[in-house]
Amino acid sequence: MPEVFGNFLIKFINGFYSGEYFNNYQATVNPEGILALTNFEDFVGTFETTWTESDIPHTSLLTVNRVGDIYTLSWTNVRRSGVNIDVEFDGRGFIRDGILNCYYSMRQI
Repeated sequence: MPEVFGNFLIKFINGFYSGEYFNNYQATVNPEGILALTNFEDFVGTFETTWTESDIPHTSLLTVNRVGDIYTLSWTNVRRSGVNIDVEFDGRGFIRDGILNCYYSMRQI
């Protein structure tokens, strides 16, 4: 499977999270839905994420942790059209102007 890496942003607006991402295979920024599954504070928590690639729906479990000013992100249980696929995504980031900005990369599991 080809290497995938990119940038991911999370915003907290009007009580809801929203995300955007792009990667080395895309020419545009795309939305990523984010639903908090646990109590969250300062972007830290567990979330369900949804996005579309080539008109195919994807979902995952996103866990965000924080140590000092650095955030770690882990997308697990990645599914394509409801079927598990053998990849996970990991990222690191920081808050700037109220937005969590991170880079991420894919790894096979």
